[in-house]
Amino acid sequence: MALAILLGAGLSGGCSGPQEPVGGPAGGITTSGSGRPATIRVERRDIYSTIRLEGIVEAYDAVPVPAAKAGNFVPTPGLANGRPVSVGDTIGKIEVCVPAATPAATPSPAPEGPPPCTITRTNVTAPVGGLLSGLYPQAVAAGAPVAAVQPPGFHAKLPVVEPAALFSFQNPPKTGKAELVGGPAGFVVTYESLVYVKDSGAVNVFASIPADVPAFAGLRAIVVFVTNVKDKVPTLPLSAVRGRAGSGQVVVLEPDGRKRTAGVTIGAADDAYVEVTGLDPALDVVLYPLESDFAG
Repeated sequence: MALAILLGAGLSGGCSGPQEPVGGPAGGITTSGSGRPATIRVERRDIYSTIRLEGIVEAYDAVPVPAAKAGNFVPTPGLANGRPVSVGDTIGKIEVCVPAATPAATPSPAPEGPPPCTITRTNVTAPVGGLLSGLYPQAVAAGAPVAAVQPPGFHAKLPVVEPAALFSFQNPPKTGKAELVGGPAGFVVTYESLVYVKDSGAVNVFASIPADVPAFAGLRAIVVFVTNVKDKVPTLPLSAVRGRAGSGQVVVLEPDGRKRTAGVTIGAADDAYVEVTGLDPALDVVLYPLESDFAG
């Protein structure tokens, strides 16, 4: 498989990877008459390693609001389901009846009815901003949900198909470039989390979509994350190198017009260039070698 295919490409249209630096291969290509092939020399440039993930747009899951303790939950007066709340807003209180201290001696028969108690109240606050749901008076156990809050907006759910790609998220990128298929492209999304689903073994990366980008659930999303940047490394265009990650070959054009094959060590790559070491930077490398050039 050709190196260019193995290393992959960025997004189409307005969501490509990092742009080609000034002074790209066109400026360094050497051509001449008499059928001499185009050549290029090793140039130092930045290499951006990327990973491309595809998935769908989803609304955020509603976030449950847990009760801090057992008791009777009483919603805040005037608050109703479907109303917006901000993070930290009080949506109700947990009321607990704490029995009064029992006297050492009872001089007369105890009165009928429930024993006297002191009512304590604990505020329940919204953990996130959004729209309320499931809000009603109820008796709850400690930790049980008393309501839920639906955060606004959308995020992209991006399945990780190739397990080896998980190494790219050991130090997760903060942002990525995204495209909604058939819609906006080239906008920045923010990395949220990587979630392992125990039942299925699936792993999903989530990235938030900006509020000003028109989106709705069910759209297909493509996101490219830059996972590593190597500064000023020796590179050649992908078209000039044959091989797989680690080991490759190039075709060198000698001053007398003869061609010879030279081995190189292949490092990081982006969608246009690949890092190569072990090659004299003064050599002329054939930019578009034929398969027959590598014979022998």
